[in-house]
Amino acid sequence: MRSRHEIKTIASGLFAAQRGTCILVILVEMLLASAVSSLAFIPLVGAVAVFILTIVFQAGVEGSFLKGVRGERMDVEDVFSAFSNGRFGRTLGGGAFRYLKVFLWMLPGLVLYMGGFIYLFVSLGFTVAGFMSDPGELSDLMSVGSAVGISVSAIVMVAGYVLMLVFGIIKQYAYIFTLQILMENPMVSPTYAVKLSEKMTSGHKGDLFVMQLSFIGWILLGTLTLGILNLVYTTPRMQMTLAAYYYEIKQEALASGRVRPEEFQGAQYVY
Repeated sequence: MRSRHEIKTIASGLFAAQRGTCILVILVEMLLASAVSSLAFIPLVGAVAVFILTIVFQAGVEGSFLKGVRGERMDVEDVFSAFSNGRFGRTLGGGAFRYLKVFLWMLPGLVLYMGGFIYLFVSLGFTVAGFMSDPGELSDLMSVGSAVGISVSAIVMVAGYVLMLVFGIIKQYAYIFTLQILMENPMVSPTYAVKLSEKMTSGHKGDLFVMQLSFIGWILLGTLTLGILNLVYTTPRMQMTLAAYYYEIKQEALASGRVRPEEFQGAQYVY
């Protein structure tokens, strides 16, 4: 497999070859995302609509940049490509299942965090109640029991937050290629696309994290230009680099036997 520097160099060349279209694809997605976000003000229905359209438009963008890496002509209309050729239900199902899986992995940490928060709230409540009923010195307020309760709750909250963050990041990168798989392989089911992405990224989640982290300087610089630099350079280049990584990791996974060619044709294996 090529190094990160080699993949980024290839992606830069591909981005330069279709720079205008890459920027337009990202711009259209941003405008659509802004328009769709206005639906969030509609109770329940609006939130569902935002969730659905965000996944589908994202899938269109992923598919467009995959075309760019394959050397095919990208088009602004690609943003809407997930609505055609039977992709809508599959991409929506895969995207939703991916978010559900990430949430379930984060759930134990969330439970710990909320448990620590509730325990902290109760501990402080008893402390304040005791102080109101019998005001005394600060040392009386911070009794041994209260101090222990507050300390334990704080430790539990921190542990829960760290657990939630770590599992969230790991699984986000494990399932990162779900939409690419679905856009490129019409025979793969939504749920199996999530599993296939996890198998593909085995051993490469750190590479993907470092790759995206390498753009942090450009992202921060983009904030100084009110997001203009991110629109015309950083975001489309990152997207092209991710698409290039998809093909590199896919080929490596096939060569190593971690995944099989027929899995991209709809076959499913338990191993």
